[in-house]
Amino acid sequence: MNAIVDEDIRNAWNLDHDRTRDLIATETRRAHEKAAGVGRTGTAFAASELSKALCPAVEAKAQRLILRTKAIFEAHGEEPTAADDGVLRQRLQQLLESESSDVLAAIQKANVGETPVTRMAQQELERVRSRFDQDMKLMLVSLRTTAAAKAQTSMNIRDSTVQIGNYNVQNNQVTVFRDIVAQIDASQHTEAEKAAAKSKVTELLTHPVIVSVVGAIAEKVFRG
Repeated sequence: MNAIVDEDIRNAWNLDHDRTRDLIATETRRAHEKAAGVGRTGTAFAASELSKALCPAVEAKAQRLILRTKAIFEAHGEEPTAADDGVLRQRLQQLLESESSDVLAAIQKANVGETPVTRMAQQELERVRSRFDQDMKLMLVSLRTTAAAKAQTSMNIRDSTVQIGNYNVQNNQVTVFRDIVAQIDASQHTEAEKAAAKSKVTELLTHPVIVSVVGAIAEKVFRG
């Protein structure tokens, strides 16, 4: 990735990190106020409330960063290289580890030490890191395969007839979507989440407008 894309991604991620720190402070105050309101000060109640607020926030943040990264590449018309995969996935893991440490520290402090609540929160945050490492990989592969498909597409006008591509466009499209389906199957998501994602792919490929543009390729995509 070029220096401009790299800087935009770093700025977007750093800004979000600052927001997380503010969120931790806000949710910590709310958890203690709620615990005091029900006479549960000094128990695991505040830590539990904090965990319920912050763990989903870290998960949502990871998803947000992946979408922003994708948007930045697309806005600059850049295609991530295989080398970018490792760099960006490592950065995401480092950032999520930092976020997780801040969250766990706040939860531990809320109940003065490690508790079952803290251990459950730690397991949940580890799951988030594993899941979104796979999601980042899938997103970057998707950007590359889409760029490759576009590069192979050209417009040739012959006898007032428009021919799209190099006579193998449909095969290319089948390959692209097969790769996406394969990445979904290889991801760390649950079987239900994988099935839902593949259902969306099928829904896209069988839409009348899509069929009119690229042909009926859904059966070919899921055949093998």
